Amino acid sequence: MTGPTIAVADVQDLDALVRGLGWLTPGQAARLDALDRARWVLVRMDQGEYWRCGRCGGTHSVPDVGPVLTRFCVPRPWRGLSQGLYAYSQHLGARAADLTPEQQRRAALLGGGLPDIASRHPLSAAQLGTASRDLEIVAWLLGSVVEIEEADARRYAARINVRAHRPLIAI
Repeated sequence: MTGPTIAVADVQDLDALVRGLGWLTPGQAARLDALDRARWVLVRMDQGEYWRCGRCGGTHSVPDVGPVLTRFCVPRPWRGLSQGLYAYSQHLGARAADLTPEQQRRAALLGGGLPDIASRHPLSAAQLGTASRDLEIVAWLLGSVVEIEEADARRYAARINVRAHRPLIAI
């Protein structure tokens, strides 16, 4: 069974109808396409709790942008929209030492190499409410993207690579 049919000409706010259906408006689609074609972007952390720097434990900001995702205390450039929006992490309901040997084995298989969300996002980890002795792999939106010039991306990448003592980011 379908609902009543309405002529397009009778729709007063077509953009609102499109958004209500979960689709992108032409303006939103054009903006996403432009970001996807963008050469380089920074990820601005504007989704609540800031991701803490793995090197110093602080947050780092860029003038006129705000707090951004960093590497070695330097803003981390990302290519286009398809990189840098989501972060994947593991979340243990208890300390790894409290897990049984079987649970530790499973945790190593599922979360091997992923950071524990509680170490950098303690409030978000607490809100997840993972049961004691459980392991979850989580992903969340880090923030919005801000376009930057290629020269800025090269400068940030060079500083990161120097601090890492090896090439981590190639531009």
